[in-house]
Amino acid sequence: MRAKFILVGLLIVVFFVLTSVSIASDYKRGVDDNPVLILSYVANPIGVAAEYLITRPVHWITKQVNLNKVFGSKNKPEDKSFVWE
Repeated sequence: MRAKFILVGLLIVVFFVLTSVSIASDYKRGVDDNPVLILSYVANPIGVAAEYLITRPVHWITKQVNLNKVFGSKNKPEDKSFVWE
């Protein structure tokens, strides 16, 4: 159990060491590149696609006025589940 805590702590420390604060005027290409930021460029479109393909349809289905008793939701017919914000 102690080894798991040490491993989690080490991963947290590595994460914070790899991330750094960057100001646009002080940015130096190649020196200030952040690997977590680069990974976020790949992860963000996947997350947005998952939101629009999975969670919003589920939300829309559970918020249907005719299905209020099944899912226990209290809503109005003008639910805007698919509005781009």
